[in-house]
Amino acid sequence: MLVVIQSGIMMAQTKTVVTQYGERVTIHPNANDGLTATDGFIQLGGALTKPSTLTTTSDYTLAIKGLQTGLSTDNILVTDADGILKLIKKNDLSNGWLLDGNTNGALKSVGTNDNFDLPIETNGAERIRVTSDGQLLVNTTAPLAGGATAKVQINNGTTAGALQIKDGTQGDGKVLTSDANGLSTWQTSRVAIVDGVRPIGRIDFASSGNNLLSGSIDLPVGDWLINTGFLINPKTGVSKPVINSNYAARLTFSSSNTDIVTTGFTYIGSNASLNTISTGSATPSYVMFAAGSFRVRNTSGGVLRLYLWNMGSVGAFGGTEIGSIANNGENYIYAIAVK
Repeated sequence: MLVVIQSGIMMAQTKTVVTQYGERVTIHPNANDGLTATDGFIQLGGALTKPSTLTTTSDYTLAIKGLQTGLSTDNILVTDADGILKLIKKNDLSNGWLLDGNTNGALKSVGTNDNFDLPIETNGAERIRVTSDGQLLVNTTAPLAGGATAKVQINNGTTAGALQIKDGTQGDGKVLTSDANGLSTWQTSRVAIVDGVRPIGRIDFASSGNNLLSGSIDLPVGDWLINTGFLINPKTGVSKPVINSNYAARLTFSSSNTDIVTTGFTYIGSNASLNTISTGSATPSYVMFAAGSFRVRNTSGGVLRLYLWNMGSVGAFGGTEIGSIANNGENYIYAIAVK
């Protein structure tokens, strides 16, 4: 048999030879199992006729050069656990997550199916991590100190402003609060103070029953603690309190300037303040200083004006003399938000 190696291609020719025993043997150049005999040459190409294994090592590797550039519509060649080559069609990858988005047609999920975290990177660095316990970590790979049970944690180092929430309720000086269901919105700080309008001019208490005084305060929706303090004067035309007598200042608020009503608000606790004094034989310049506090809840849905009223200071509550409220510098009306 004559075997010729030419240009890396094996060539075989039909040949008849005689053995040492005088036998004539004809050799035919047949090829199979991935080889093909063409024009006397044996070349790569053809159908495999049995399972075939090509073994490589780290020293003896297999390389194929000159391959054409593939397209996104091409199929993918893979190996299974035994190293057997298999083909996956591009259409069979539709259940995978693709760049530029997927058309799923049904609910799908992305993540881990074992006890491992899911990190997300940008620019070669991890930015977000969903832990196997369901915590969302931003700019940290492990829960922060003291936050073992916190579901959302943000590590912004020493830079202020790690969290920004903009929903239309934000504003300078507001604080983030929640309702009974945990729904958060920006609200005016609960330490907000609202100043009222002090009485102007002198107004006597009615000799019986109630009458409107000139003080008022405008309260937003919510719970408020109204604090009041007024210097009580003798009635108009009297310069000194009556000696050996009694004065009373029983005050309240109303949402009306024509009657005492509680439309749009409710009292939480007491609805009036009461201060009384007996003058004795001395003659002071003023009757007394009357202070009081009122807890109210504005349920009107907007800013509500409450008016200061005298509520029966003379007569039934020990006041035998008529007092009055004037525009004294000691007077005050203000409210503090309590909820």
